[in-house]
Amino acid sequence: METKKRMGIFGGSFDPIHRAHQKLAKQALEQFLLDEVWFVPSGVSYHKGNEMTSAHHRVQMIKRAIRNEEKFFFSDLDIARSGNTYTADTLAFLKEQKPDTELFFIAGADSLLNMENWYRPEAIFTAARILVAKRPGSPERELLIKAEELKEKFGARIDWIEGLYEDVSSRQIREAVQRGESLSDYVIPEVERYIREHELYRDQPKTPEEIRKDLEKRLNPHRFAHTLGVARTAEELAAAYGADGEKAYLAGLLHDCAKDIPDKDQIHRAKMAGLTLSEQELLSPALIHAKLGAYYARERYGVRDEEILNAIRYHTTGRPAMTLLETILYIADYIEPGRENAPRLPELRHKAQGAREEVVCRIAEDTLEYLERCGAIIDNVSRETAEYYKRFMTDERNDGIQ
Repeated sequence: METKKRMGIFGGSFDPIHRAHQKLAKQALEQFLLDEVWFVPSGVSYHKGNEMTSAHHRVQMIKRAIRNEEKFFFSDLDIARSGNTYTADTLAFLKEQKPDTELFFIAGADSLLNMENWYRPEAIFTAARILVAKRPGSPERELLIKAEELKEKFGARIDWIEGLYEDVSSRQIREAVQRGESLSDYVIPEVERYIREHELYRDQPKTPEEIRKDLEKRLNPHRFAHTLGVARTAEELAAAYGADGEKAYLAGLLHDCAKDIPDKDQIHRAKMAGLTLSEQELLSPALIHAKLGAYYARERYGVRDEEILNAIRYHTTGRPAMTLLETILYIADYIEPGRENAPRLPELRHKAQGAREEVVCRIAEDTLEYLERCGAIIDNVSRETAEYYKRFMTDERNDGIQ
């Protein structure tokens, strides 16, 4: 009789993967004679929602951590799925896909105590043997009682991984980053280098000057000049409309921060970031840069102000009933001094200092007309924006007649 392949499944946020994860995986591999261990990072965990670091960064850190481990592998099974991801669904899928493989689910002691409350716990215990790791301070008696309860209620197969494993938290790593301390006690050098290079777990946002210098290195000269033009124009418009000039400048500075990413990479990066893409964006990746730009403004540059992030997100398509800051960036992107070929630029630049809604309406209509003439794919939100502001201006004129 052919022996079944023995596969360890190690799930979790891995935010980031740390030394205790790797030590635990190695012990499980050796103790239970596993053929391999697969690291399966969470997509959108129903436990943590959207609080995790982006899937892209977590995946890159996992790949670096296991690069030299012959029996360690990475799977994007959970992060590739949309919506919340559940352990029960992951294990059931693997069980169906690999009928000749015995699955071993690696879990911490806290997970075992709460597993009965997870989504479809019976499916978890049916699909895999549970390998439980204890950490210092784990309630030994409580764990043993819970294990017996789960065995009786679900027929669970539970084994204990030898040794104690420190529970390293993202909070500890974040605090060490803030203090400028080495992360060598928590993660291997390759992962620490990645964290430093991408400035992860840094709560303090970058200053506008730091952002400007970084963008100067990342963007091509033409795009960088356009970016500065938009930032300064947005700041001027904010002064005219009584808005926050610093917010307007920062939104303008970051509005195209993802623009120079090749079209072929836009979709991949957006999916890794957990962004939802429209049908038009999938067909025309150039449309994605605004949405991805808002994501990078938050993750790379530390911007947490939703007003700024939304202004970046909608600067290309606009949207019905835009906020003041959103209209400022939408207009500034169109009329900044470096623009030369857009229709009615002198008129729009003149009117932009006062007739804000009228200028938004004209820009939306002209943009739509240009895209239709070129046969380009048009985002539905662009059409909705043009229609909304056209109705708005009609209502304004009618109110003036009465």
